[in-house]
Amino acid sequence: MFGFSQRLCYNLAFKKRRDIFTGAPLVKPLQEVTPQDEIAEGYLVDDFINVSLPADVELSTSQFLSSLAVKEGDYVERGQVIFSRKGLLGYGSAQLTCPKDGVVIKIDHHQFLITIKTQIATKPIKSFYGGKVTSVERNSVTIEGQGHFLQGVYGVGAEIISELANIRRYNEILDSLNFPVFKNKILCGLESCSLNFLLEAVKNEVAGVILGWLDYEILSKFCSSDVFLKAPEGFCLVLLEKFSQANLQERFKKFFEVCDGTLASVCPKTQIRSGSLRPEIWAWGKTFEYQVTKRYRVISDEHWGKETDELEFLKDQLMLESGVVTSCAKVGAKQVVVPLANLEEIFI
Repeated sequence: MFGFSQRLCYNLAFKKRRDIFTGAPLVKPLQEVTPQDEIAEGYLVDDFINVSLPADVELSTSQFLSSLAVKEGDYVERGQVIFSRKGLLGYGSAQLTCPKDGVVIKIDHHQFLITIKTQIATKPIKSFYGGKVTSVERNSVTIEGQGHFLQGVYGVGAEIISELANIRRYNEILDSLNFPVFKNKILCGLESCSLNFLLEAVKNEVAGVILGWLDYEILSKFCSSDVFLKAPEGFCLVLLEKFSQANLQERFKKFFEVCDGTLASVCPKTQIRSGSLRPEIWAWGKTFEYQVTKRYRVISDEHWGKETDELEFLKDQLMLESGVVTSCAKVGAKQVVVPLANLEEIFI
C-alpha cells in the first residue's frame, strides 16, 4: 500500500478506529458488531444561545440593566422570564424568555445580549463498520473487518447507515420518482440531478443521494436551503467525480449493481485542501471477485481523468503550492508530478 487513493475496492480488509469522545463504551474486545450496533453511549456537548431584544425596541444601558430578571451565573429554565420592561403607553415594552435550560454566562449591556450556555445530549454512537472489536480504549473503539469500499471526491451532510438503492434499475423518470418508496434509503447510480430532485428527496425522508457530479451552483443553493439544514434525521450527499459534468464510470455503476439492496455506511466528511479526507462509502454484502488492472487515474482538476500505467513513486515528500507536504509520484510520459492522494488505483 503506497498511500494513493483507494477509490474502489471489493472485499477490502480494514482496521478502523471510531472515536467515542466522552461516551461510555458499550462493547468489549472480540465482540462482533454490525454497522448499526451502538458501541458507546451518547455524551453532552456545550451549546451557546444568544437572546437579544427586538430591533424596534430602543433602550438606554441603564434601562436595559434595570429590566433584567437574571444575572451572570444564574441557572435558568426553559420559558423563564429573563428580561421584562413595560414601556410608556406600551412603547418600548419587551419581554424575553429563556429558550432552553442552562446558565447565564454573559450579559452584554452594549449590544443588549444575554448569552446562555446549554448542553445537548447526543445520540449513542454507532459502529459504522461491520466486524470484530479488537480494542476498547478510553476515547475510541477499534474495529477490524472486510467490506466493499468506494471513495467520493466531495460530500456534505450527516453520517448515514442505511440501504443502497440503485435507481437505475427502476426505469423511473427522475422528475416523477416515487420518493416515498425510497424512504430511509440511499439513492445511487445517477450521473447527476436537479435541485428540485434533491429537495424532494430530503422532504420525503430519503437518507442520502450519491451522484457522479453536480453543478456547483445547484450544490450551493441546496446546502443553504432550509430543507437541507433542518432535515430531522440528517441527509448526506456525495459526489464521485467533480462539480462540472463528468460521466459516471462504468466500474462505479458496476459497484452499485453489485451492492444494490445491501446495507451501506456513508461518511460525507471532506477536506479538500490537503486531499487527505474524502467521503467514504462502505457496502456490507456478499464477497465479489475483482481484478487489479495496474493502471492509475488522476482525480485532480488539472489532469482530471488521465489514466496511465507509467508511475514513478518519489522517495522524498514535496511541498505543494497550498503549503501541504505530501508524498507524490511522476505520472505518464511527461512525468507530471501528482500527489498520491490524487491518484486512484483502478479495479474492475
